[in-house]
Amino acid sequence: MGRVATGAARRRRVVRHGALAAAVAAADGALKVWAAGALAHGPRVLWPGHVELVLWFNRGAMLGIGAHHPGWVLAVGLAGVTGLALWVGTDAPGALGAAVMLGGGVGNVADRLLTGSVTDYVHVVGWSGIFNLADVALRVGAVAALAAIGLTRPPANPVARDGAAHVG
Repeated sequence: MGRVATGAARRRRVVRHGALAAAVAAADGALKVWAAGALAHGPRVLWPGHVELVLWFNRGAMLGIGAHHPGWVLAVGLAGVTGLALWVGTDAPGALGAAVMLGGGVGNVADRLLTGSVTDYVHVVGWSGIFNLADVALRVGAVAALAAIGLTRPPANPVARDGAAHVG
């Protein structure tokens, strides 16, 4: 995963990444509170034929998977948040993306702990499932982390123009 940074640089990185994760989780929580009030009496069309806001309380994970086993869903969420928190504290590639994912994970785990379900509210017409800002953060953070990892990894076996492999 990478070596653990030390000293002032590590503290600054952890504070920055922690602040980012907290901001994502706070924005997610605020939108869920808004959705629970604003959408309680029915859906709203955001973009006709494309996006609507619909209130849904999901006891499971993505697409309701595991809805009959909420304890397991919560345990997996807590384990994921713990792993992301450890990653954010390193100087490993992708730690910034992990911070975004951490914010999304904390948002959904907090919602699940407080209400027993996750508040979802965005539905893209033609797609299965309803999602929220935390779900978007989980996916965007994952793409950012994977891109950072891919961009920092040296080629496994560099090949010269003549086609011969060079040993480092």
